[in-house]
Amino acid sequence: MNVLLATCEDKIDQFLASKSEAWGFTVHAIVKNQLSLAEHLDQSTQIDTVVLNRFLPGPLSISDVLQEIKEKQIRPILLLVGEEDEEVMQVAFSLGMYDFLIGQYGPKQLQSILSTPTTKEAALQYVQTFYPDFVVAETPPSVETEAEEEFFAISTQAPNGPTGQQPLSNARVEPQAASNTHIGQQPLPNTGIESRVAAAFDTTPIHPVMQPAPSVLAPRKPLTIAVFSSKGGVGKTNVIINTGLGLIENGKTTVIVDTDVHQGTVGSILKTSQHFSVIDWNNFPDEMDEASILRSLGQHKSGLYCLPSPIDYIGHPLKEELFAKIQRNLSKCFSAILFDTDGNFTKSNISMMKNMDYVLYVMTADGTSLERHKQTIERLVRLGIKQESIRIILNDPHNTGLGGVEEFIAKKMAPIELGSLSYSRHLQACNEEGEPILKSRPKDPFSKEMTQVVNHLLHGSMGQPVAAMTGKTAKKKRIKWSIPFFGR
Repeated sequence: MNVLLATCEDKIDQFLASKSEAWGFTVHAIVKNQLSLAEHLDQSTQIDTVVLNRFLPGPLSISDVLQEIKEKQIRPILLLVGEEDEEVMQVAFSLGMYDFLIGQYGPKQLQSILSTPTTKEAALQYVQTFYPDFVVAETPPSVETEAEEEFFAISTQAPNGPTGQQPLSNARVEPQAASNTHIGQQPLPNTGIESRVAAAFDTTPIHPVMQPAPSVLAPRKPLTIAVFSSKGGVGKTNVIINTGLGLIENGKTTVIVDTDVHQGTVGSILKTSQHFSVIDWNNFPDEMDEASILRSLGQHKSGLYCLPSPIDYIGHPLKEELFAKIQRNLSKCFSAILFDTDGNFTKSNISMMKNMDYVLYVMTADGTSLERHKQTIERLVRLGIKQESIRIILNDPHNTGLGGVEEFIAKKMAPIELGSLSYSRHLQACNEEGEPILKSRPKDPFSKEMTQVVNHLLHGSMGQPVAAMTGKTAKKKRIKWSIPFFGR
């Protein structure tokens, strides 16, 4: 018996490879994504069984994958997590597939299910120990509905990037080079599941709320903005999200890239569905078409797109090459690209900010850290970031600007332009509801001041003179904008 392992779990793969001879089967290969699975299913007739993680990364829904496996007359053993598996199991039962492993399971269960197929009655009894109310539906769920709901659903159990795993005894590990295939650009040689994976990138409808207009796709440089601070909890994410919404109101199709891979919150504030995270772009082709790009992003109902940070990521920060790849591809679809950085002086952060139209440096009116902020900005300039691109956003929750502190800080930070922004008591509640204040409360003083900030950035990006926001001019055109401390 030849078994194809698509578990996305190194521990399971290694265990099964070590037990293959004793249990009387051969590990055909170990695959980590749907494209690799497709290649083996279409090119080999020797596969008898597939051990399949329901969250195997790729563009097809699990029901589409199961349908293709059935057409190949291969027995799947479906690995489920024990939460919200009902629709997947309904599809499996409708296709005559009854081999499930749910939640936690031991070696004896693995050996038993590999050696002996499960009957429908035994499978139903096993499923009902986890889902007591589960009943096999007479009419199976629509494959199209499943694909729409589960498309690009990637669990935290699925790998975020290349595993670098070495071959295991008699198992052949699928090379990672498959992740560099230019899907949608090179025709695939057959009409099986591999072609369906490629077709999903090209023809599946995009999010219904808002799509970039054709004029956006014209070859022109988009407006690029990064938010940065050497101190955590000063409101960087709120600054960049409301900046993005302001740009949308000015007719710019906008995307936010959350590059804070360990503590990013853009996706959670916007309440967007996380199809792929910024880390998953490591596995994407170097050049993607517009449809593929948009399918990989989450979208707020305002029309603001989001490439969120991963959940529970343990690893190194983003590499310089990945920043360039993301920006290059997003430029095909968007007229404004915003980056929420992690505030670290990494090589990739510095390289990215050198090419930004604006770097918004967010700080607080805390006199004890003022010298630190000044040294940080001076360091940014020494590292090659254009001084004229930096704007200071003074977070002023107690309106200290009214007492002259703003003018003191502006003088201390000169010649960098500075704007102070006052506090809104609605800000945190709006974020918790997934309705950023600029969208949900346009008449709020904060929203009006945010509009002034966006207008300032837009005028500057078009080469027109920008009024200084320091000294005497600051008293006339002071922007009062504040983000509450997250840590308090």
